[in-house]
Amino acid sequence: MVAKKLDDGQAAWLTHALKQLNLFSHLNMDELNWLLDSFNVWSFKKGAAIINNGDRGDFFGVVYSGSLEVWVPKVAIPVIGGFWRNRIAVLGKGEYFGEMALIRDEPRSANISALEATTFFALYKKAMDFLVKKNATAEMRLKELIEERDAQRRWQR
Repeated sequence: MVAKKLDDGQAAWLTHALKQLNLFSHLNMDELNWLLDSFNVWSFKKGAAIINNGDRGDFFGVVYSGSLEVWVPKVAIPVIGGFWRNRIAVLGKGEYFGEMALIRDEPRSANISALEATTFFALYKKAMDFLVKKNATAEMRLKELIEERDAQRRWQR
């Protein structure tokens, strides 16, 4: 699969979507344009594995079309056609994934599969690290996101 750059319509949509996310809402247009240039477009067919539990977290994704299932194996015994799944979430247009593994440089904590033909925009770790280093507000909001997700994980246990 070959990554593509965003077309003008996708860039306009992603600009609006990023402004809705607390992590990016403070960026000025120059910073947003730089960030948009850092995203790639990925498309997958129904059933495709996007992320596997334990993979290295090297990108953050924003769903543009289609839907993704976030899941973990429910039991360790494979069944015909895969594992029994414990669905954590279904992600649709405008929702994002992969931020914690990317931010913390830790392995992925769940699997993500395409429930239908799906396109998402991917921002790689190198670009995110650069943004955080040059923008103190981005760094602060990233820390807030980490604290919020850690609280959610503690509550789920």
